Amino acid sequence: MMEALVPLFDEFRPDLVVHETSELASSPIATSKDIPSVTVAFSGQLPGPVLAAGVVAAAPLWSRFGLDVPRDLGMYADAYLHPFAPPLGQRPLGATIHDMQPLTVAGQSSDLPDWLESIGTERPLVYATYGTEDGPRGPWRAIVGGLASVDVDAVVTVGRGVDLDPLRAMLADLTPGRIRIEHYVPQAILMERAAVVISHGGAGTMLAAGVAGVPQIAMPVAADQFENTDAFVGAGVAVAIGDGEVDPTTIADRLRLLLEDVAFGDRGGALARAFGEMPSPESIANRLAELV
Repeated sequence: MMEALVPLFDEFRPDLVVHETSELASSPIATSKDIPSVTVAFSGQLPGPVLAAGVVAAAPLWSRFGLDVPRDLGMYADAYLHPFAPPLGQRPLGATIHDMQPLTVAGQSSDLPDWLESIGTERPLVYATYGTEDGPRGPWRAIVGGLASVDVDAVVTVGRGVDLDPLRAMLADLTPGRIRIEHYVPQAILMERAAVVISHGGAGTMLAAGVAGVPQIAMPVAADQFENTDAFVGAGVAVAIGDGEVDPTTIADRLRLLLEDVAFGDRGGALARAFGEMPSPESIANRLAELV
């Protein structure tokens, strides 16, 4: 990436660089040219071992400009935008750290498929997703089996790479009409109506559910999903299922817990309010102009 960025910097001559946490090429270029840079985080603080590994991996990028790689990878030098509401923690320390409300998209009634109008009206609605990366490898049979044994309606989105026919065949004798399996449904529409969200702990889904105040079941697989899960479990709005526990019985038991214990919903509402009190992206954007 750096090979493409170096001539672009020379041609475009930016006054400010904005990048996300895992994009490591632009920061050393910006530093070498004395251009302020802003990190937009998509989850919590990087764990120490991950940050240390990143420093080792990025050292050649910085040395290309005669610079030593900072111990923080340069993420906190000018501004770091943290998307977790205070109850979730995982906030780095320092004067350059700024909370910023994560941007979520409101659902549009015009986007509603016809079948969604009635689902979740007589029973609680559960939304299950494994994001965009691990759809084909998601434990769909365990999830569908768990959902089928609880009196809920559900929408399960599995991604474009999953064959729907075998999963839909499971439902023929189990729960006709109660569980809908689709490749994709706009998440914002479902968040407005869901009583519980089941996911692999991806930041996009967990933050969207947190902003909506929806209790969650998280089954982390990789990357930041374990830290995301720890944050939401610690805030009392989620329960976790470890890799060796993913089976229909465990999923059904956790789901019943979230539906029956009103404390999860109460804490979810408090978390939603905490997100609402964070500085908006618009207000942060105005403050970033001061860096230039």
